Amino acid sequence: MMIRKAKKDDLYAIMEIVDEARAYFASAGIPQWQGEYPSASDFVGDIEGGRLYVAACDENILGVYCFDTRGDKNYEKIYDGAFRLDEKYGAIHRVAVSASAKGQGIGGIMVSHAVSLAREAGLRYLRGDTHRKNLSMQRMLTKNGFTKCGIIYLDGKTDDENERFAFDMILSEGK
Repeated sequence: MMIRKAKKDDLYAIMEIVDEARAYFASAGIPQWQGEYPSASDFVGDIEGGRLYVAACDENILGVYCFDTRGDKNYEKIYDGAFRLDEKYGAIHRVAVSASAKGQGIGGIMVSHAVSLAREAGLRYLRGDTHRKNLSMQRMLTKNGFTKCGIIYLDGKTDDENERFAFDMILSEGK
């Protein structure tokens, strides 16, 4: 298993994983990713920006995530809590694991990789978010050192579909 930067040639496999995630969310009653987002163009932008990473075993892509240090406008306002630090951070977005690889710890491997990227960028702080009904992502984040901080809304739309639990991680010396 290795984590590497995604290439445009990976787009088909990435979108297959996203389609699997959409189907899983729909069957579980999770409204996350049920519209246009995330689209192939979102991932192309991440690839072109050097922000998208894939977990691969041989030639098989098993997971994908975006590591973004540009700041996220959705994190500017948080409800029912607070982020623990007010400083530059790395955000983990668009996390998905292939249905064939679920339960193999790939999410944790991707979080560890994001921690390394944050340290390389001189950061000591990570953020992420997920829908309140996405229990598997919540478990993965907390299992890998994130703390739930409150609620954010995507694009200021305060409805169930756009509500997200916000998480953060303060990187310790040993983590």
